[in-house]
Amino acid sequence: MVHELAGAAALAAVLYLGPRRERVDRPHNIPSCFSGPASSGSAGSASTPGAPTAPGAVATAALVNTQLGAATGMLVWMAAEWIRRRKPSGVGIASGAVAGLAAITPASGYVPAWASLVIGAAAGLLCYGAVQLKSHFRYDDALDVVGVTWSAGPSASSSPASSPGWPSMPPAPPAAGRSSASDGARRAALVYPFVMTWIVLWVTDKTVGLRVEAAEAANGLDLAELAEVAYVWPADADGLSKEVATGKTDPSSPVI
Repeated sequence: MVHELAGAAALAAVLYLGPRRERVDRPHNIPSCFSGPASSGSAGSASTPGAPTAPGAVATAALVNTQLGAATGMLVWMAAEWIRRRKPSGVGIASGAVAGLAAITPASGYVPAWASLVIGAAAGLLCYGAVQLKSHFRYDDALDVVGVTWSAGPSASSSPASSPGWPSMPPAPPAAGRSSASDGARRAALVYPFVMTWIVLWVTDKTVGLRVEAAEAANGLDLAELAEVAYVWPADADGLSKEVATGKTDPSSPVI
């Protein structure tokens, strides 16, 4: 459910802010992109099984299925990219892992291993297709939160562990069964983060502003807002030296 709430909030931000002035189609930092799924996978492996002092069938199933779901989502996304563009991408591999991880989490303790493979594969394929739709609907989701995080939510909500009568192993508690009341609450809960995020963005925009000036965005936010640059390429070294000489930036500022 938390993934659906985050996706609804992200959708509100995307629609309120609108597209960027200049689109950048290449990823910014792929190693940093990998660090996110790696951290999420480690945290999921540690927290999903529950307390380490209380091992059991549920904890064991959760630990195994979490890894299987994330890995399957990653492989399916990679295969889809390989079919469409003849080459997989690092960002796509990381996105598929996040999609599989988000989808399997609610069911991880109550489904057999083969079911986690099905859930992870469905999430990887569904989220890959959802990301491709952003060019069709023309919304600028730079981090693909709507396409990956929000789209993985339906896979999780409709997972076998949430369906009455699913032969789970071990038996799922009665609370895992869905009802019309819980479905209605889920739909209502999607509206709340969307509306509240929109209100927060509106208040922030009217008070301190959300967008920088076009010239500041063109020069770089790190330079405009922090008077330093995140990266210095050899071709830019002369330009940076001129900026320091003319007083446009602080020469004592560290270059990361």
